[in-house]
Amino acid sequence: FCYALKAGAGDAVAAAARDRALELAQEIIDELADDSTINGAVLVSRVRSFSEENGLSDEGRFCQIEIQVEAEAILSE
Repeated sequence: FCYALKAGAGDAVAAAARDRALELAQEIIDELADDSTINGAVLVSRVRSFSEENGLSDEGRFCQIEIQVEAEAILSE
């Protein structure tokens, strides 16, 4: 999950929260593109799905992005 919360209300605050959450999610996507083995922890990985939720909390506007990563590994016994 990537989560961003911005204090306040309104469209501009919601957009700022969404922009920040997308920046964080992009960091994960870029890292997997640069190193699909996740530093040798798996054979290969890729982003499987991506979902976004926007809302209002007592503290302000939030955006939560869920990224599902599919990974293939060899497990030792």
